Amino acid sequence: MGAFNLLTKNGLTEDSVCVDYGCGTLRIGVHAIKYLERDAYWGFDLDEAFLDKGRELIGAQLYAEKAPHLRVISPASITEAAAAKPTFLFSISVMIHVHPNELGQYFQNIMTIIGDSGRAIVSGKWSNNETRSYSQLSWAHSMTSIRDLVLERGGEIRILQEGDAPQENLRGPVRKGVFSITKKASPC
Repeated sequence: MGAFNLLTKNGLTEDSVCVDYGCGTLRIGVHAIKYLERDAYWGFDLDEAFLDKGRELIGAQLYAEKAPHLRVISPASITEAAAAKPTFLFSISVMIHVHPNELGQYFQNIMTIIGDSGRAIVSGKWSNNETRSYSQLSWAHSMTSIRDLVLERGGEIRILQEGDAPQENLRGPVRKGVFSITKKASPC
């Protein structure tokens, strides 16, 4: 439950409306669903099959009791979640699987969901300069690119935890850690 503790330490409260972006089979989401009030959890993934496995994991009783919203990522579901005005979004170990050509859309969706008052917690791996592929479907994205993409969408990043990533298949120094994204404060 280490990832869930990271979330509560960084602002997730029982009365939060929360989005789990890239929820998969709800391995972290199950803890959030139990913790949050009814109707407050939104889980997003690319594949309905993952969401079905998540429904199995949490069971019919918890599903009926907490009424989580489980959605396939689409423009309509992003708009629907944004309308719920979530105060908290997390995306744990998802960014590493986002293709570099889709990274802008990933951050656009996150910024749309959190709006002006939400906060996102994202974990992953990054390099200081260039994006590095370390397997067919995994990347350590350039932090410069990440910052630029978030800034272009009206947000700002703050690194919360950072350390060296294991160097297997990474071809150069890579960092791993957690950062937060919020809407950039308007100048007064």
